[in-house]
Amino acid sequence: MREARTTGKAVLGLKRKHPGRPVYGVLLTEHLGDIIASEPVIGWIHQRAPDALVVWVIGARYAELLADHPALDALLQVQSLAAVAPIVRSGVFDVAVDLHINRKPTNVRDVVHMKAWGDPTVDFDTYLEEGSLLRALTKAGGIEQFSRAPQLYVPSAARAKVDSLGLPSRFVVVHTSSNDPARDWSIDNWVRLVGYIADERGLPVFEIGLQSPVADRVTSITSLAGRLSIMETAEVIRRASYFIGIDSGPAHMANVWRTPSLILLGRFRGHDWCPYEGFFRSDGLERLLRHEGPVSTLSLSAVVERLERDHEWASLIERAKGANA
Repeated sequence: MREARTTGKAVLGLKRKHPGRPVYGVLLTEHLGDIIASEPVIGWIHQRAPDALVVWVIGARYAELLADHPALDALLQVQSLAAVAPIVRSGVFDVAVDLHINRKPTNVRDVVHMKAWGDPTVDFDTYLEEGSLLRALTKAGGIEQFSRAPQLYVPSAARAKVDSLGLPSRFVVVHTSSNDPARDWSIDNWVRLVGYIADERGLPVFEIGLQSPVADRVTSITSLAGRLSIMETAEVIRRASYFIGIDSGPAHMANVWRTPSLILLGRFRGHDWCPYEGFFRSDGLERLLRHEGPVSTLSLSAVVERLERDHEWASLIERAKGANA
């Protein structure tokens, strides 16, 4: 495959420039949440092999997530997960850490990512048993499982773009849909929740993501959907007074920033699991609304009641009242 050959040439170029230094390849091409959750692998490698060059092979659409990471020596982009197996088999990396689960579908017709390395027992049916995304994907990669909070690095251009939006000093961000409908809450409930926050609590609400299903139906919310890059979205969440969402990439961003949040987390494919490490795990009783059934069956009243019991939410409401007095 051409992408595998191009990646191999880039790695060989690094080896020529840095003779004698081992090159570790971290291979994880998608998705937002998986990549953010797995970011601590970079630090794990540097602790294990301080002289190593660390290279991440990533899907082109997600490359900006790690483009400004100070501990990465190279970020190599591919268009498809289908390129990963040929890269691993080439042996170009001194150590290849393939964090993908086994038998993961690629975007190439009839091509599935089949692993004979790492731990192939971690697949679509078993990864939820490992307790978090980081623990599942490190096991899939055949390395030590560990717990560590992820980090993100926002470039100055993204901060400047968010400056230009003129966001208010206090605001709520919502993210309403994931790449798996089984994680999603109903749009009708989102519409009613946003109305409650905006009309009864007097807080401005902004919707992020690729689409704006709530903002398309109500005027009490401002849509930023489709207007922001990945890292601009991360910066908006960093500045938010409060984040409400389902289990998704933006939720992982809120976890990084320790943004006061409420994450609607239902039973997923038969498992009650917490995909996060760091803030949402240590402060999970406050940040995660665990539901015994699918998120789609969670009632609006349960969400509002949990929101109103959160001390961070109560503090935000009090500050907003004081500012408006």
